[in-house]
Amino acid sequence: MMTAPDRRVTGGVDTHGVIHVAAVLDSATARRLAVAEFRADTAGYVALREWMSGFVTLDAVGVESTGA
Repeated sequence: MMTAPDRRVTGGVDTHGVIHVAAVLDSATARRLAVAEFRADTAGYVALREWMSGFVTLDAVGVESTGA
């Protein structure tokens, strides 16, 4: 999903054992733009990176992990 060229976004990832849930927010308004699930394996990590990289200007990415 592509966003407007002047839009800056922030990504977040909630990690789990089998899947990870990723979200992209508008950095200025904190409005959720997209949410997607990815497998917690190499192919899923590649897909998550490619998906999140599809947004024009990614300011930052945060990852939540309990370490479990």
